[in-house]
Amino acid sequence: MKAGLISLGCAKNLVDSETVLGLLRKNGFEIVNNQKEADLIFINTCGFIQSAKEEAISTIFETLKSKRDNQKVIVIGCFVERYKETLIQEIPEVAGWISISEYQDFAKILSKIVGTPCPINEFDIMNRVVSTPSYWAYVRIADGCDNHCAYCAIPLIRGKYKSRKISEIKKEVEGLVKKGCKEIVLIAQDTTRFGLDTGERIEDLLEDVATIPNLYLLRLLYLYPNDVSDELIQVIKKHPNIAPYFDLPMQHGSNSQLKLMNRRGTKEQCLELLTKIRKGIPNAICRTTVMVGFNQESEQDFTELLDFIKAAHFDRLGLFKFSKEEGTPSYTMSGEITDTKLVAKRYEQVIALQRKIAYQQSKQQIGKEMEAMIIGYNPTNQTYSARSYAFAPDDVDGCIYIHSDKKYPNGTIVKVRITNCMIYDLEGQII
Repeated sequence: MKAGLISLGCAKNLVDSETVLGLLRKNGFEIVNNQKEADLIFINTCGFIQSAKEEAISTIFETLKSKRDNQKVIVIGCFVERYKETLIQEIPEVAGWISISEYQDFAKILSKIVGTPCPINEFDIMNRVVSTPSYWAYVRIADGCDNHCAYCAIPLIRGKYKSRKISEIKKEVEGLVKKGCKEIVLIAQDTTRFGLDTGERIEDLLEDVATIPNLYLLRLLYLYPNDVSDELIQVIKKHPNIAPYFDLPMQHGSNSQLKLMNRRGTKEQCLELLTKIRKGIPNAICRTTVMVGFNQESEQDFTELLDFIKAAHFDRLGLFKFSKEEGTPSYTMSGEITDTKLVAKRYEQVIALQRKIAYQQSKQQIGKEMEAMIIGYNPTNQTYSARSYAFAPDDVDGCIYIHSDKKYPNGTIVKVRITNCMIYDLEGQII
């Protein structure tokens, strides 16, 4: 039997998708990329915010509409975890629904859905089918979250924070590196919280993993700003193969908004942290995520957000509009902003501001030399795309464009001199 999978949502969800593929493969399913060839079509959904839920619904209906009569569609993931009973009633054409809390019985449930025995039931992250290019991979170091930010449904969906053991993570990274993986990206809902539930620490994890032979680059994403220790900064500075890349989702620049959001720390503490990072590691890249339109966001709050962004001068910034999610404290909080035009205006103002800052930051890279990894090629204009340590492999960052008539396979490490810049992207030549 052949199986295909559509993965929606974040990198953490992608790791779940890869683990599902590993389980299917162990049970004798043939994994295919072409939906038309599949007997089973899995859709791994996200249910974090309204836009993600809309994407999930759209993908389900599009897949049902295009499937053959003998194909079965099975929907799994975060969206199912939140709304399974309602979905079963409203979309009976779906052959089966499997929520995150049911993953440990994934094969047993699948057996009942397809009528075929699936004897291997272990949902094993160490047995996943890595779907990213062979030269880089995500490694999830923990699942769940204990932060309970007022707007966030992740604790409702994923449960309490659960760290993996350092020994297991190191074993996984070693296996990936032996297969030719050059860059490892460590992820969790909050990577700075790693080990608090097991007696281990993120600093010790980095120390162990960074020493793995032939690991070219180790990147850490999703650091809670208030929990970045001086020791963590020093560990990143100490190891040349740890990217000096600080992903610090701040969410806002107004202390009153941060308090309403149930976020630890203040904007002043974040600015102090940025100063400390840049003083200790001058070539550090700092990224954040903020939202607009949260409950009670006044003009003063928004002005403070803009002032904070100006002062922080982030190299990268992700932005989204607040999404009211049932089950979270913000759902019943007073001061809901119903003026969608106002929220859209604020959204555009933040984008315009960050474009100016990003361009200033990009201009400072002109003339610099750096190593970069080839990640793609456009034969029409003979242009390669590449990533240095300064560009994470997700949808927030840009890349480096390199014009060359020489052949470089994806994953090749080249030395580049930056010759020009756009707002988010750079141009360079191989030296």
